[in-house]
Amino acid sequence: MKTEDLGLVLSLDQVIKKTEGQLEYARELKKRARSTKSKVRIYMSIEYLRALLYHLNRLKIYERSDKKDI
Repeated sequence: MKTEDLGLVLSLDQVIKKTEGQLEYARELKKRARSTKSKVRIYMSIEYLRALLYHLNRLKIYERSDKKDI
């Protein structure tokens, strides 16, 4: 029995969905940020999440093309 069958490991689609949710949350926080320090911190988080989302989507495309080759 694999750990994926038990639900202990998230699928790539689930990770992408959670990352999108975090990105939306960070964008909402950006609107309410007051100090410059918090604004910079939120901006860095948004940039990180965008990059992470980009690479996760690329991984998803790669995995799907790799399965077609088999």
